[in-house]
Amino acid sequence: MNIDWLIIKHNLEGVASEEERSLYRQWIEADSAHAAYARQVESYYNRLDAPDALSEERLQAKLEEINRLIRQRTQTRRLTRWVSVAASVAVVAGAAYFYAHRDGSETVEEQVIRPGRPYAELQLADGKVVILRQEAKQVIASDEAAEITNGDNVLVYTPRGEAARTGYHVINVPSGAEYEVQLADGTRVFLNSSSQLRFPVTFSGPEREVFLTGEAFFEVARDTARRFTVRAGEMTVVALGTAFNVKAYPRQTTAAATLTEGRVKVILPDREHEVTPGLQVLFDKTTNTSGVKEVNVALYTSWKDGHYSFNQMPLEEIISTLAVWYNLNVSYQDPEVKEIPFSGQLERYGDITKFLDKFESTNEVQFQIQGNNVIIKKK
Repeated sequence: MNIDWLIIKHNLEGVASEEERSLYRQWIEADSAHAAYARQVESYYNRLDAPDALSEERLQAKLEEINRLIRQRTQTRRLTRWVSVAASVAVVAGAAYFYAHRDGSETVEEQVIRPGRPYAELQLADGKVVILRQEAKQVIASDEAAEITNGDNVLVYTPRGEAARTGYHVINVPSGAEYEVQLADGTRVFLNSSSQLRFPVTFSGPEREVFLTGEAFFEVARDTARRFTVRAGEMTVVALGTAFNVKAYPRQTTAAATLTEGRVKVILPDREHEVTPGLQVLFDKTTNTSGVKEVNVALYTSWKDGHYSFNQMPLEEIISTLAVWYNLNVSYQDPEVKEIPFSGQLERYGDITKFLDKFESTNEVQFQIQGNNVIIKKK
């Protein structure tokens, strides 16, 4: 199934006709390679800022380099058949890396790192993948068990009756994205970037159980007859009705559960912890040990409310938190800077470069930014 670049472009701009939206959706759902390519193109396109300010000659001059970047990021051979589309995309995507402001006859290049946006992919029980966006209001499925609707950055499961058997769905939120899910029992789950949640369409039996990779904030609907369980790697969090944050990224050396309301039990390989609001359970994967400490929970949950707050946190912890949202590739030229403590606040949709400038003003650290690659070194 082929597709015209204009159809992709119109969908990205939000000006697509109903027919173009349908064709775009069919193209994405026809092949997982199409969906992967669409994510890549959207990532480039979302970094655009006034592409018309770039002359055609300048864009053409960058075409070869952008094509090389696209090829490097393409992980499957099936995408090679879309080279003609990639070439069209590259002309526009060049502005993502070479954004220019005209001042008279001169052109000034500027580095721009874009924050994330509402976006996710929902894999249904039959393997079908549905793309979720904030502006896309749709009924995804409706049967005797439940109705599934999407709109306004929330995926909602409304049960219709007790189902003898229920399938599992998986929602994937890529790097640089976020999404919210309301499960069939009324529990609200706020998913952060680079996260995945596997959950049943409806809950049946004596327990409500979901599986998390990454980070999510849970507002659990109270049900004294059925406990709510989150399984996240080595960590299992059990609650009856409460609100808590779970952070369990596979590539990070620590996992944490932070409680804001109610009471939870956190089960880990070394021991179990029962915690109350204001406490955080921290598990060190390298030593296989855990502990409990009192924290300002807002520092660990503010991301779901639209901002980040840091108070004397090590630079490495701050940057790893921001990297998943801003889709950053981070490396340290001087590893000793990782432990330098910093404080600050950043709006979730704010300009990260200005935020990093404040850290640089301390004359302790320097950030070298090229596209979404960040090299951190001692100043």
